[in-house]
Amino acid sequence: MIRIVATACLTALLAAVLYLPSAHPPAHFFQQMLQEHQSTAQIWGFPSAESIAQRALSMQANVASSKPMPLPAAAAATSPERPVGHEMAQVQLRLFGSTYFRSVEALLLLAMYRASAIFEWIPRCIPLALVLVLDGLMLRVVKAKEFRHHNPERFALHVCFGIFTMCASVLVLVWPGPVHPATWAAIPVIVIALGARAVADYHRRP
Repeated sequence: MIRIVATACLTALLAAVLYLPSAHPPAHFFQQMLQEHQSTAQIWGFPSAESIAQRALSMQANVASSKPMPLPAAAAATSPERPVGHEMAQVQLRLFGSTYFRSVEALLLLAMYRASAIFEWIPRCIPLALVLVLDGLMLRVVKAKEFRHHNPERFALHVCFGIFTMCASVLVLVWPGPVHPATWAAIPVIVIALGARAVADYHRRP
């Protein structure tokens, strides 16, 4: 079940990343990111929105710096066959400069901005995670004292729902439509709550 959900999520993510840039121009993704940035500033305040944007731009800069994009002059100078090397470099530049690949980069930037919004809330959810996990551990102790059996089915259900939530979150990162800023704050809370319930129902075989 877990493998099926993870495989379906990765397949849908790959299909979305390949299809959406052909259906929407780069300006669509930039406009969507600008609207979400404005909504984030209105709901959570300008400092949080600025922190999210700075983190997304930093992630995008790291990706751009690691991208292999040789210059035509360098390719022509180092290639034994200069005309062929120069032509191949020109083809590569035209390919990565096409509207489709610019849409791919815009979509990835939108996904980085949304992922940055999730990262913004993870440190704030650490106290909640500690409380919920401690509560789950206490429930395990209470069940053991009362000689109540743990429920493996509920454990598997909570784990599956947690994985499904994370997989759905990955798909929402590349969703071309509007997404409410509160969604990114709710994702860590939901995953933490499901994980805590899974801890409470975990059945360890002797």
